[in-house]
Amino acid sequence: MKDFKKAFEAIDSNFDAFKFENVLRSALKIHGCQESMIINMEELSELTQAISKQLRNQGDYYNLVEEIADVIISIHFLKYQYNIPREDILKAINVKIDRIDKRNKEIVKTKSRKTYSFYMAKHDIKCERR
Repeated sequence: MKDFKKAFEAIDSNFDAFKFENVLRSALKIHGCQESMIINMEELSELTQAISKQLRNQGDYYNLVEEIADVIISIHFLKYQYNIPREDILKAINVKIDRIDKRNKEIVKTKSRKTYSFYMAKHDIKCERR
């Protein structure tokens, strides 16, 4: 964790898409499909654990960011592994966003903001940034 935080604070946010794709494709060749799938499942579990810690107020911002990054990388591994075109992922995201938007509008119609805030407070749900 300390190594990640130190590297995180020292690096800029410029993204090298060419390097990203080459490193992932290379890693997929080195590890193979089965090992890559196991790694993906482990990364998803680690993000679940980081979120759980956040909800219990025991989380660390840098750990959460690191685990989110790992899952994003894992998603790209899956995309390469199963040869899923970027356009198909974007279409699926659009379908899901439309669904979320529709649900949000239904909630707003049926529940007041006060009810929603009460639920969040009752369950001690905090969605805060650093």
